[in-house]
Amino acid sequence: MKRKARPLFFLALGLTVTLGGSPCVWAQRSPAPENIYALVNRIEMQRYNWLGYKASVKLNFTTNHGQTATCQGTLTYLRLEEKILLQCYNSNKNTLFVFKTSDLDFELFMPMQKTLYQGNIFDLEFSDDVDSHIKPYDLYRALKPMIIPFGSVRLESRDKLLTTFVVAETRKGETYWGRRVTANEKGDVLLEDYFDADGNPTLAVKREDYKKVSGKGYITKDPVRFPRRIVMRSEKDGTQTEILFIKMDLIEKPISANWKILVPPGTQTLAFPKFQPEAASF
Repeated sequence: MKRKARPLFFLALGLTVTLGGSPCVWAQRSPAPENIYALVNRIEMQRYNWLGYKASVKLNFTTNHGQTATCQGTLTYLRLEEKILLQCYNSNKNTLFVFKTSDLDFELFMPMQKTLYQGNIFDLEFSDDVDSHIKPYDLYRALKPMIIPFGSVRLESRDKLLTTFVVAETRKGETYWGRRVTANEKGDVLLEDYFDADGNPTLAVKREDYKKVSGKGYITKDPVRFPRRIVMRSEKDGTQTEILFIKMDLIEKPISANWKILVPPGTQTLAFPKFQPEAASF
């Protein structure tokens, strides 16, 4: 039996809302010039030159019908362990939701519904049984640019300020252009557009207002740069989530976090239907 679709994050915010140019084919791309890989190196260095951070954030949610909601909280991200902890509160400091991931697993606690949701980050990405305003896989892809494997890049356009290229993905034995990336010469990834195997857009990520963060880089002494605004737009259902970083501190030493969500007695636990995509690209 299918589980009724639930707009999870909007339920947490007290709203009852039902949420309801693609790349060319592989063979039609011209090879990327060699000098594009210097840019790819700068992008990858920004991706790896930090261990983690803890930030004060504000989240703005917009449904496909234009309804909006807001919350504030803290976001902790540990890159080496791929762990995320996002806690969001209303203006009265009441907890609206707690969301955490550990590698591919996630938990979402909704105090007002007295419910703890558990699953794999792919469960909400590929399942039509459950609906959520933020999909864990989308958040995972938005918080930092995804890896860019050498040999999988084809140039689309380049000028003095910006370079746009596409990145190949292979899933279920099929290779296709699954992502379009636009970056500046510093290696800041400003846009990432994701596509399915048929060329249909699925997710658009915009990153703005990159600034240096005080602290030491993990690999080099180069300054660590992060966007202060990230916007995720689901092309499937038209919903949008904006993350504003108010304050950010780097985590400069490896730590092991064993976060546990404490839930009150009477909380029900619901596990999402499991789905394991073959050859999922990270």
